[in-house]
Amino acid sequence: MPTLLTNRSTTLALLLALVPVAAQADLMDAARDNNTRQALIELSNPDTDVNMRMGDGTTPLHWAAYHGNIALVEELVDAGADVNARNEYGSSPMSEAGVRGDDEILRMLLEADADVESPTLEGQTVLMSVVRTPNVRAAELLLSNGANPNAYERWRGQTALMFAAAQSQPEMVRVLLKSGARPDAVSKLEDWPRQVTNEPRPQSRPLGA
Repeated sequence: MPTLLTNRSTTLALLLALVPVAAQADLMDAARDNNTRQALIELSNPDTDVNMRMGDGTTPLHWAAYHGNIALVEELVDAGADVNARNEYGSSPMSEAGVRGDDEILRMLLEADADVESPTLEGQTVLMSVVRTPNVRAAELLLSNGANPNAYERWRGQTALMFAAAQSQPEMVRVLLKSGARPDAVSKLEDWPRQVTNEPRPQSRPLGA
């Protein structure tokens, strides 16, 4: 009998030790599935880690911003979520909100001291994402908080103004120009090295030629 009680006690201790892990997984699942009710339940658990990460570094706040879930973003920020967390792709909650052009979530994150530029690994700023959307208020918000309209991304040296023009966003173009964007900025030229070789190549010729 003592052995049986000991085994039961050990099993119970192991199950209790797994509770925080389960809570964390539930919070991530709820945020990923845009399940606000379940996410709030998990946030009420003191053992839940609000800054837990998936394998690629994505956090619940990334997912909330991705879905445009204002209520969940607010709760996560109030619970201490890292507004500048980046996953292995360099994406932050600001990046996700920028793709949506979501000025309300951007404002929440900025008020919590998020980096207004929040560049990705390629150097693409939040402003560069926002200007591809029609939400001029989001761009004005970023610019009023110090976003650089003349920043270059590193892949092809493009600016926010180039992105706005390419996406046919005339209002964005006007806002950027008014904020000092340079209309004479030039992106990088594609400089693919020529592959010169003397190796024989297959040639199509008629029979007998």
